[in-house]
Amino acid sequence: MSGLPWAAFAPSRQYDLLDALTGALAPHGAFTTFAYTHARWAPPARRLRRSLGGRFEEVVVSRTVWGNVPPAFVYFCHRPRVPRAPATRAGMGKDARALGIVRPPQD
Repeated sequence: MSGLPWAAFAPSRQYDLLDALTGALAPHGAFTTFAYTHARWAPPARRLRRSLGGRFEEVVVSRTVWGNVPPAFVYFCHRPRVPRAPATRAGMGKDARALGIVRPPQD
């Protein structure tokens, strides 16, 4: 479950992290992240939703959890699409390495 502040990232950082993430997932892998309901309609949050839809075959949005402060919802993302560039140790940016989104070396 990712709690990264996706809506606070610049477009290029969002794209780089999502590319690294989808490149590190198995073909039938899944990614889960949450977002806050009050920011759902802000341009960066809408950009994230579009980006997830472009990078995963299926994106399911949960109901709002009103008991959370602030209220939040979850994106369940399944089956990553083929990334633009392979996610390898040499090809990944420092953000992906810092998050531990690094594919182990192939033997």
